[in-house]
Amino acid sequence: MKTVQDIRTDNGELVIANGDFLLTDSDNTHIESILMAEKGHYRQHPLCGVGVKSFQSAPLAQSVLALLRKRIEMQLKLDGYAITKIEINPTLTQESIHIKANRN
Repeated sequence: MKTVQDIRTDNGELVIANGDFLLTDSDNTHIESILMAEKGHYRQHPLCGVGVKSFQSAPLAQSVLALLRKRIEMQLKLDGYAITKIEINPTLTQESIHIKANRN
């Protein structure tokens, strides 16, 4: 399993410790970015993004949840993740999607 690091942020703010940027594993942040991004958000990768916020206003029937799960799986696989678990709480409140995935 590859370990990829990035500059740590806390609610969008850079975290500085001992006068330098703090590094941390970036997988969780990277996955969250893919979930939040809409298609077209990243100019260099226009098809990247799940657009989870657009699902919050939709009626959450089983078919909608299945579509959301499929989009998450597809986007993470395209980005090089092996998914072991995806749990989606039908209320789609904050922290209601739990993903376990590792980089290939």
